[in-house]
Amino acid sequence: MLFSSFYVTKKHYISYIKIPLDFCRKTQDPDYLAELAKSIESLGLLQPLVVYQDDGFFELVAGSCRLAAIKSLNWDKVPAVIYARDEIDRKGASLVENIIRDNLNPLEEAEAVRFLANDRAVGIPELARMLGKSEAWIKTRLDIIRMHPETIDYLGQKKISIAVALALDKIDRASVRNEYLRFAAQGGCTT
Repeated sequence: MLFSSFYVTKKHYISYIKIPLDFCRKTQDPDYLAELAKSIESLGLLQPLVVYQDDGFFELVAGSCRLAAIKSLNWDKVPAVIYARDEIDRKGASLVENIIRDNLNPLEEAEAVRFLANDRAVGIPELARMLGKSEAWIKTRLDIIRMHPETIDYLGQKKISIAVALALDKIDRASVRNEYLRFAAQGGCTT
């Protein structure tokens, strides 16, 4: 059983929900959170959080942006669905939900794809099917993991696009690659 449907409408105290240290989402856009909070305030929470019950607390599986928006509204309780699977499945569900929603930045997506590939021991075609993405999308995210640290840094700061990062990372000489990276970041160039 994936979810315990008995708890679907039960309200859980926000103070008992903790975000795991290895949660896939590392950053949240403040503008998006403000918009989401306004939406939740006017329409209510349309999709409950997904949590896992653990030693009297609830560990967040999915819904970190919703949780942050709700906290900004000073709610005490929040509707949540309790996920009833093992740790690997909970982590996988969290990653899949965030990847499918296109809310992660490219580095977070890359880490999520690497996690799923390693822990599920599946190939690119299976990952593509699981995530509803193309095989090229999966390969690109796996390529990001292997990039030089400087390239990853510029990509993580959103100073260059994935396409530019992939193209410039092929330059072997670090001094030349770094010069092109700085130029691309300042000029906003495309491939």
